Amino acid sequence: MKMAIISDIHSDYEALHNALDKIKKFKCEMILCSGDLVGYGIYPEETVNLIKEYNILSIMGNHDRCALNDGKVLGKDRETILLSERTTEFLKNLPESLFLTFKGVKIAVYHGSPESDLEFLSPENMNANKLIGWFKKINADVIIVGHTHKSFSISFKKTPQRLLKLLNSGSILMNSSKKFNFSWVYDKRKNLFIPESTSHYGTFGILELPSKSFNVYRIRDARKIKITKLLD
Repeated sequence: MKMAIISDIHSDYEALHNALDKIKKFKCEMILCSGDLVGYGIYPEETVNLIKEYNILSIMGNHDRCALNDGKVLGKDRETILLSERTTEFLKNLPESLFLTFKGVKIAVYHGSPESDLEFLSPENMNANKLIGWFKKINADVIIVGHTHKSFSISFKKTPQRLLKLLNSGSILMNSSKKFNFSWVYDKRKNLFIPESTSHYGTFGILELPSKSFNVYRIRDARKIKITKLLD
């Protein structure tokens, strides 16, 4: 079974449309979104409509929560965009987390972390003991997060037979801030992975079950990005 993972769309309708077009080629059985459907971009209505059209299973991110509190979103140039009643109702009904089981694999979806939708998780700051504690408390095999706009996969073996993974597919939003550093991109001509800035493209992930194989791809050309880090 193939499952597409997206996150942090931030009302970038064009990027979402392009991502969904690329995802079709992977023949996924479902699409999960780990939050922040709106914010920054100027097309919240169109973005939410596309989410509904494709039956994308989504949770609420911190920007979605703020949009509900204010009844509006701010575009990248600080312009105010009021939300329709229909979009507001859709965002209001988004859960803060999801718990799913497919092919015997238990999956939990959060925006920031199991503790807060504002927590930034990355391979650089992840505490292994804290991570193991989350898996034990939630009783999950895979935890999917977003929020950082930075794609990664942290994996370790709880037992020789049970591999646990913490995943982030990066952001759908194009033109992310340069503070999100770089990812590793495979260069076929040189037959090696090279660092490349992620500041000008969005990404999506493909999770395969029950193997838990996870890969991340650029939206613009569906080129695979190397993002794996192993914690023992």
